Amino acid sequence: MHVGLKLLKRRLLNRKERRLYFAVIIRVSSNKQGNVLHGSLEQQNHFIDTYIKNLEKQLNCKIVVSRRIEEEINGREDATAHRYELHKLLKLMEGNLLDGIIFEKLDRISRDQEFNIRLLKTAHKWEYAIIQVNKGFIDLNNRSDRLSVNMENFVAEEYHFELKEKVQKKTRAARLNNGKDSQTVAVLGLDPHPTQTGFYVINKEKQKIVTEIYSPFAKTASYTKVIEYCREKGYQRKSRMSQWKVVKGQRVPPRMIGGGPITRDYLYYLLRNQKIRAIGSFKDT
Repeated sequence: MHVGLKLLKRRLLNRKERRLYFAVIIRVSSNKQGNVLHGSLEQQNHFIDTYIKNLEKQLNCKIVVSRRIEEEINGREDATAHRYELHKLLKLMEGNLLDGIIFEKLDRISRDQEFNIRLLKTAHKWEYAIIQVNKGFIDLNNRSDRLSVNMENFVAEEYHFELKEKVQKKTRAARLNNGKDSQTVAVLGLDPHPTQTGFYVINKEKQKIVTEIYSPFAKTASYTKVIEYCREKGYQRKSRMSQWKVVKGQRVPPRMIGGGPITRDYLYYLLRNQKIRAIGSFKDT
């Protein structure tokens, strides 16, 4: 008998009512994925509910799903912070208020290795049953189970990074092929091309200013000293006309924006600007 089943039977021995309390975790990346057959919310629910019914027969008890998390959200690391229900579940687990957690696959929790390990270790610490429907019980004391979890966790996160890189490359190619630019506002030393979108022409007069700004920074590496140098020289930020826009139903005409003394934020932006550095507008991973 698996250690997970023994753990649940031991918990039932001390109960007046033969009831166990589980949390179910279900996730899809988007509404579109949620509507397809394979990997949909409906399919995950079906697999998990079927597993629970079979487990009830094995243990001769009633399993109550006290928390069912169904989310349509990306599993990546930066999205985990916004998954409030998942964080509430973690706190619930730390209060020893459950008997187990169940999910279809590890990447249905998230594609964040660190968070997944934290969740599983918390469950293990409080001696909860950890059930992955497509594999069964997980015992973190078992070396084989640990290796399997670590490998699956790694693959889940790598898939996210691989997909992200593919999207970046496709986006970059599409923009370049269509003459687009992710930073469409021309900077000091460059003026918008008179006819072509996403292209620029060099303003030789302003380019000399940019070169003169780079030189003292290369020598001092001090924003403060370069700002003082710019003020002595009377250098100004680039000014331009804004676009037409609508504010509260009223059309606001273009106006002159920018100009004025060079500030620390503007200097930081200028020195790091990819157009000025002539390495393109897209970061290649």
